[in-house]
Amino acid sequence: MVRNARARPETPRPTRAFASDLLGPEGAALFSWSPTGDLLAAAGFRKKKVVLFDRSGEAVASLTVPDPEFLYDESQETPVLALSWHPWASPLAILPRGQPFAMPAEVQAMAWSPASVQLALGTAKGGGIIWDVASRAATPLQLGRSVKAVCCMAWSAAAAPGGLLALGCKGGQLVLCRAADGCVVKTAF
Repeated sequence: MVRNARARPETPRPTRAFASDLLGPEGAALFSWSPTGDLLAAAGFRKKKVVLFDRSGEAVASLTVPDPEFLYDESQETPVLALSWHPWASPLAILPRGQPFAMPAEVQAMAWSPASVQLALGTAKGGGIIWDVASRAATPLQLGRSVKAVCCMAWSAAAAPGGLLALGCKGGQLVLCRAADGCVVKTAF
């Protein structure tokens, strides 16, 4: 006769949790792994710092975010809007809140191009630019008035030269733009 044996509960495996006083008591608001996977950039909720951690969770560097040039609600909003590593090199783009840029609306999305030194920036008001890091030239995205807030961006690696840039916008809109001139190729809802 076989009795119903209750399965023993599985013992949880220990995991390595790490925190840093540099990020503040709330921990990380944003984080991004380097392309090689050896560094994790983390931005805190309230402290104006970006901390780089190695794989073991040890802080290896701390970067101070500049003081804002225009006010924002520090009790509700993080000091850093976005973090993005270059896909095959070491630069880390840090987008601080409260800083003026070439666009009047606040930048809320950014993405590095995979094959060159371009950084695309999208705004809360449906605008954007492609910034060439080497030449410091900015190409405005020709999005039109129907585009709402740009929430996310991704580059196509296969569409050279310059590639295509996909923008995910508020309201479920998807916009494809040519990187070379910023013109819209296709819009889908």
